[in-house]
Amino acid sequence: MNRDQRVIEIYGAALEEFAEFGFARSNITQIAEKLNMTKGNLYFFIKSKKELYRDSIAWGLMKWQTRVFEKVMTIESPVEKFTVLCESSYYYLAENPVLRSILIRDQTLFPIDPQNGGLFSEIHDGSIRMISNILEEGKLDGLFREDLDVEHISQLTYSIYVMFIVKTYILSNKHSFEAYFSDAVDLILHGVLKTCS
Repeated sequence: MNRDQRVIEIYGAALEEFAEFGFARSNITQIAEKLNMTKGNLYFFIKSKKELYRDSIAWGLMKWQTRVFEKVMTIESPVEKFTVLCESSYYYLAENPVLRSILIRDQTLFPIDPQNGGLFSEIHDGSIRMISNILEEGKLDGLFREDLDVEHISQLTYSIYVMFIVKTYILSNKHSFEAYFSDAVDLILHGVLKTCS
């Protein structure tokens, strides 16, 4: 097994530990034991628990972002791309209880304000760029309004998306926001004004 594969295994085991115990109660020795390594061998790959926390979560977020990007790239229409981007981003946490548990434990990892991306601002900025690219493509194709402020709408869309992630997966287990999410995507795409035919 090469170093890169080993690092991916370490990140996976670390995410499970952080999901179960949080940062403060997690244990480097436990992570090493899950990997059939000694604590010393694990420190050959990492510098500290804090670095492992940051890097493993960044890896988990990038995996999420990559999966969404791959789904979007299989689609031609900007309108459909936008819908798939929103839906695949939103439903990812339903399929990933480990990352969901980490976000529940540490709500600072996913700030609603895109200007305050926190520790993972580069990853959040990448998500906003995905939205922006789709909106630009839709403008060029004549599907979206010519006067659309792409940067502003991309940030607004991302903020709405994060709000739904927080409400659905972090704050509430009692109420389903799925229908609201679909309505929000529809509202962004079509607005509330009646169009003339």
